[in-house]
Amino acid sequence: MGRTSLPCLLLATACASVKPVPGVDSRAQLASGTQPPSAVHAAVTTPTPPPQVPANAGHGKIAVAIVVDQLAGWIAAERWPHLPNGGFARLRREGTWVKDLSYLHATTETAPGHATLYTGRAPFEHRIVANAVWRTDLGKTSSLLEDAATRLVGPGGVDPNGANGVSLAKLNGPTLADTLLERDPEAVVVGLSLKDRGALFACGRRPTACVWYNELSGTLASSTAFLHEAPPRLPAFAAQYAQVLSVSESLAWTLLDADFVKAHATTPDDQLGELSSLGGRSFPHAVPAGSSAFSSFRLHPKADALLVNLAIGALALRRPEHPMLLAVSFSTNDYVGHSFGPDSWESWNELLSLDRELERLFLELDRRVGKDGYSVVLSADHGMVPLPEVVQARTPEYCRGKRADPYQRPCKPGLRVNAAVLKAALQSKASALLNTQASMIQDIIDSRVILSDAARRLSATDRARLDALILGELRANPSIASAFPIAAFNGTCPPPSDESVAALVCRAVPPAGNGAFYDVPGDFYIVFKPGHFWGAGEGGTHGAPYPYDRSVPLLTRYPNGAGGQVVDRALFGSYYASLWYALSGETLTLPYGGVIGAGPTP
Repeated sequence: MGRTSLPCLLLATACASVKPVPGVDSRAQLASGTQPPSAVHAAVTTPTPPPQVPANAGHGKIAVAIVVDQLAGWIAAERWPHLPNGGFARLRREGTWVKDLSYLHATTETAPGHATLYTGRAPFEHRIVANAVWRTDLGKTSSLLEDAATRLVGPGGVDPNGANGVSLAKLNGPTLADTLLERDPEAVVVGLSLKDRGALFACGRRPTACVWYNELSGTLASSTAFLHEAPPRLPAFAAQYAQVLSVSESLAWTLLDADFVKAHATTPDDQLGELSSLGGRSFPHAVPAGSSAFSSFRLHPKADALLVNLAIGALALRRPEHPMLLAVSFSTNDYVGHSFGPDSWESWNELLSLDRELERLFLELDRRVGKDGYSVVLSADHGMVPLPEVVQARTPEYCRGKRADPYQRPCKPGLRVNAAVLKAALQSKASALLNTQASMIQDIIDSRVILSDAARRLSATDRARLDALILGELRANPSIASAFPIAAFNGTCPPPSDESVAALVCRAVPPAGNGAFYDVPGDFYIVFKPGHFWGAGEGGTHGAPYPYDRSVPLLTRYPNGAGGQVVDRALFGSYYASLWYALSGETLTLPYGGVIGAGPTP
């Protein structure tokens, strides 16, 4: 496999000559189970300590941190050049574009991705290893952010039904915002998103404001973890937008630029495999008033506009003598991709709409603080794979050339694997093996199979038999490339130069004996074959360790900085390092990446 050299990675340079890497060189061994996880631990690194930053945090700098949920590197590379002269074009013109910002962990999901961006460390270090785990304290599958010691806050104050809030209690170590506020307690930190997990890691533990969208009520929300006044209330700049949708408000979505979308989309509007979200699989979309509109709002371009309005309003919190971190995670791209797939008319329309909203945000920043008054650092939390039906309909362009696709997108349609069906099959086999009706499988959550309490109480002999059965069944599944017992990963992982599947999984799971952070993160880790993923019939998702899911773009733009620069590849830590540079002017060298675009050349 082609990889960057170890010095290149550890010295956090941009490695401009390096192309996106395939990422897997031992798939046959892994799939057959002949290479155990311990085989990749010959040369290990200890968990990376939190990034250390200089004491002088700078004064009055505004850093706009943007995460576009599910914006794959391959989408940016192929589509940004076709967009009109909007926000993405401006950042490319005035800054530096890293075409492949690579994650080094296998669980390419929203919470791990955001936590990784805002800590500069991998999931096995910051401990946010999944969107959700089995929470024995709550008695359910739930987010790692849910916190029974906090309460949800909406427009009227604390939720009258007593809904739990969220916090960063499960996060190991500081975020960039935590470090910034430690250096300058008067710094301003604002985090905004449609998702709580898209906002919290940017917010840190003591933000000035942390706001997201509650799809159950159609309102903005926060948590008592971040609101310390009595009674707790949403910040004033968000108050005018707090009731996002009323119960009597319907949603309609028409093409923003029909000629543009028709000229660039390679699928029909009504493509097989798409979900019937927003009232159907084709334009125009319409959703009647009611609770369904609350949920559907997340797919509508109005959601991006809402976040830009909030970001502009949050500028009123600025303290000119102190740095300001204004972080926005745009989630609509993710929701549209899940429902309609990345090649759909809806996804093209969403990208065009977001491009215009970013331009609106930058123009307003120009007006308020001047073009040299702010920096922008933009990336994504994970990528996306084309729908199987799109791959099946015709041979994709990336499969027609003589050179292999650097993003490893599938050239043959994969399968959607139903987690409930797999769980039932494993339980049936376990019951027959152990002659018991007791449930052995608690849940299958994303990439992880979680055993029940009854399974944990088995004798050592029976537990070994159960583990061997489960691993054998998983590895024999035609959609699964490999499966690992999570307990085999002992807390140390290979150096960044190792991008084998086993190394990526190692960095995606918690060290053994990690009960201080959560009870049951998982017992077995599943890696699907390229193009295969969880699903029940339609729609798409992400979460694979292949470059189509773990390669994202990075754009950096600083006042008076270099413009029009392109870098082939860097590691995920470059987001953190570049954002800290935007806030402080200080250069960090991290194990997982360094500052991008700080000088006249990258």
